[in-house]
Amino acid sequence: MIDEGQNDNQFLGSANTLEKNLMRKSIDAFAKSNKNTSQDINVDHIDNSADLDQVMKSSIDDTLAKENIFISNEYGIKLLACENFQSFLTLLHVGNSIVIYEITSDSNNHEMDRDIVLQLYISTFSCILLICMLFIRYWLEVKWHKAKNLSANIWIPLAVELAITTVGPQVFLKDVTYSEYVYDYDISVTYPVNNLLCCFVWVKLYVPIRTFLMTNKYTTPRAQRVCFLNGCNADLTFSFRSKFKESPNSILVTAFILSSLVCAYMLRIFERPLSEVSEQDFNPVWTAIWCVFVTMTTVGYGDVYPKSYGGRLLGVFMCLWGVLLVSLFVVTISDILEFDQSEKNSYILIKRLVYKEELRKSAAKLIVSKIIRLRQSKFEVKNTTDVKTNFLFRRHMLTFKRKKLEKRQFEDSNELIFLFKNADDIGEMLEEIEAKQKKLKRNQIKIFAAIKLFTDIAEHLENEEKEV
Repeated sequence: MIDEGQNDNQFLGSANTLEKNLMRKSIDAFAKSNKNTSQDINVDHIDNSADLDQVMKSSIDDTLAKENIFISNEYGIKLLACENFQSFLTLLHVGNSIVIYEITSDSNNHEMDRDIVLQLYISTFSCILLICMLFIRYWLEVKWHKAKNLSANIWIPLAVELAITTVGPQVFLKDVTYSEYVYDYDISVTYPVNNLLCCFVWVKLYVPIRTFLMTNKYTTPRAQRVCFLNGCNADLTFSFRSKFKESPNSILVTAFILSSLVCAYMLRIFERPLSEVSEQDFNPVWTAIWCVFVTMTTVGYGDVYPKSYGGRLLGVFMCLWGVLLVSLFVVTISDILEFDQSEKNSYILIKRLVYKEELRKSAAKLIVSKIIRLRQSKFEVKNTTDVKTNFLFRRHMLTFKRKKLEKRQFEDSNELIFLFKNADDIGEMLEEIEAKQKKLKRNQIKIFAAIKLFTDIAEHLENEEKEV
């Protein structure tokens, strides 16, 4: 008995330890959504999950009480305005870079030097303005997080965005060039550095994409509070996943078209100087678009292909990006072709009716062939029984058995699907039945003990009467 008691105590201790660990994991998950409210939660003073829910709820209420909604909404509106203006400047800067490349690519026209310098000054000024807007945006983001009583880590994103923002054609790089030797054609190719920077300016398109994700219904103040109450953040990742769940086809088509145009323009910058040597004319942008399309779809006709080192490196990226997009297209199409629950129920009912009708027709043919066979065997000599009648009877018999087997297999598979879908409900029902059985067993033991007690009392009284 002592050993059993010790084992029970050990089991209860391990169960409590496991419950405490689960509570700590829940608190850690809650801490990811709000680092300022879950630091003071002590697991040792929490007895069960209900207490944990109560502590988290009170912590959330304290956080919402500390948040100044008017100030946070004000900074949120200013942040969105700054984000929209930054997107507008980014699009202007990208357009200005395209103009700069198209002007400088015409090497025979020396009368456009003045226009090139003017465009380069505009590009440099737009880069400086974008850097200023970047610092203003992150300052507003810090104020917004403080108003919501949340912590913000801005230094790493700020450094990355600052490095991307500074990339672009600059006026002080007008005469700087880059040369590489192409061994396949035994020629040296010279690229203006500003043209190569025009190639990498397209990376800045992440700013309009971020603005699109920040200005939808999944990042509003109401959505942020709902996500906070459920232990997650209404950030850009949540917004992208929500939009992809809402309209995957439009997002994939837009991503494919946009990435094709961007990669085609970048490939044209790398391959255009080799057009005369390679006999593949990349001066028209349609040639680059065709090359990008056959590369991203992994077709690869081989009529046009990149020859420069930068173009080949871009080709590797296009292959990987194309495989990702095509695989997402396949998954999306398979999801579209899947039945919903009402369509699936209708399909199952129609299949059952079709099987029932086919089985009825097969049974009718079998009965008719059996009657014909019996008549021939009754009125004719046995040796002259029609061979064709026997053949038809056997064929109808096999068809009837096959249809019956198909119907049975279809119904069995549907029953298995039903069981798998309702496994949780069936499990709960079994647990309830098991609990009722245990309760009945305990009551039965009590009744047997009471009957035995009454029997012993009756025997004892009978013995006393006999003695008297």
